Amino acid sequence: MLFSRIFVILVLAIRCYAVIAYHIEASMQNNPINNGFLLLIFISGYLRNVSFIMMVSHRLYQDLRDTASRDFLTTVYNRRATQQLLDKEFHHFQRYHNHCSLILLDIDYFKAVNDSYGHETGDKILHSVTAVLTAQLRKTDILGRWGGEEFLVVLPSTTIEQAIEVAEKLRHELAKEKMLGISCTIS
Repeated sequence: MLFSRIFVILVLAIRCYAVIAYHIEASMQNNPINNGFLLLIFISGYLRNVSFIMMVSHRLYQDLRDTASRDFLTTVYNRRATQQLLDKEFHHFQRYHNHCSLILLDIDYFKAVNDSYGHETGDKILHSVTAVLTAQLRKTDILGRWGGEEFLVVLPSTTIEQAIEVAEKLRHELAKEKMLGISCTIS
């Protein structure tokens, strides 16, 4: 007897777990309903698996892109991503002449914190400072780590007077907080 084999590969999470072979006798090969039905099952399974792989690949790409644009310690934008967003805001300003303001801030005496309490404590303070700053900013504002203890805040659609108010609010809110028992101020 002549047998033909149709292999259906089950793919789950981009790994091949099982191969199932269907044996069809030669006498059934001439039946167009059986062949068409089996071909339809094979093609639909194949397309489903390809779609799943594309979806997982897209998600991994998004996660990788997000990881590459964030500072690993503070989880705010890193310098490269901040610069790209700043360039975008600058082009937006050139085209539409909307106000845009920047605040460059620095944690006061941060080297003394690292020297006195250690770098692990300094890292925790950086993380706490960014949490306070993020809580005070609008969703449209951009906070990025510009350097070691320097941060850049991009304030779209904000005048200089409004930016001064925001900077003072950030300074006051941070001065109220005690992080790990340490007072922290910004300039």
